[in-house]
Amino acid sequence: MSWTVTSLDAVSSRTGWRPLRIELGVEAFGVNSWHGGAGDTLVIEHDEVLTGHEELYVVLSGHARMEVNGEAVDAPAGTIVFVGDPGARRLAVALVDGTEIFTVGAEPGAAFTRSGWEIAYELAEHYEAGSYERALELSERALVDHPTDWAVLYWAACSSAQLHRFDEALDYLRRAAELEPTIAPRAETQPAFDPIRAQVEALLA
Repeated sequence: MSWTVTSLDAVSSRTGWRPLRIELGVEAFGVNSWHGGAGDTLVIEHDEVLTGHEELYVVLSGHARMEVNGEAVDAPAGTIVFVGDPGARRLAVALVDGTEIFTVGAEPGAAFTRSGWEIAYELAEHYEAGSYERALELSERALVDHPTDWAVLYWAACSSAQLHRFDEALDYLRRAAELEPTIAPRAETQPAFDPIRAQVEALLA
């Protein structure tokens, strides 16, 4: 079959993420949807330097507050935000319950390849379920193709710490922090690092 018809509600939700690209088998571009309640972060603070992606965000329902390079964007339902600069920092937070943001991204002129962040969300699911060995195994596999993806490195660090492989955890965390400035505040509140809190603080100082 060369075409598919579905609905957002029919796509399984993974902790606020609807993996549309995976569910529909899209290979030409990244496409996903994020939903949540008031105060939820729907688009984590990030840039697309590693992927070179341009990104389009459409607020399907509810009301969000977006930021692009620190500039606030009021985004009620129907708002479209295009971020053409891969280096621009962006994030989105839901202001009301039932907010959903549809996203599309790809690198101009390049064949699409699966990005590490998509893998990281799958890793997070295993981690949150307590399957630390599985999460670490998948992290190690992903890092072969995505050695500089900070999200994968971060979950590898958390998984290693839960397995008491502390030297590995600190190495993964160091590599992640060198790539992404938001790693330090994430690590400060991550319980997995409590047994090595002093080393983590020294590492991120």
